[in-house]
Amino acid sequence: VLSNLPSGSVDAAQLTFKVQVGTFAGNVPMETMSKYVDLGNVKPVPGANAVRYLYGEYATRPAAELARKELQNLGFTDAFVVGELNGRIILAEDAERLQQGR
Repeated sequence: VLSNLPSGSVDAAQLTFKVQVGTFAGNVPMETMSKYVDLGNVKPVPGANAVRYLYGEYATRPAAELARKELQNLGFTDAFVVGELNGRIILAEDAERLQQGR
């Protein structure tokens, strides 16, 4: 997560929201991986120590929050919304602030 967010102008077109459905260091359990495959549109994002699994791509946080609720109803109880800016995962709150130009 970024602590040094870019200041000044941010291209809002580069800013999206996604739902994080899991984070794993090491192998993903087969049962979990098959759920991701069934869900579709789940992309792995490798990090320094773990791989995050992100679902969907939304222009606004409310749209991503709606998807998060649906995913939680499907059993992905730990799902939460994150922002993505130029391929970097950031807090949803920070993404929303940047989107609003604050």
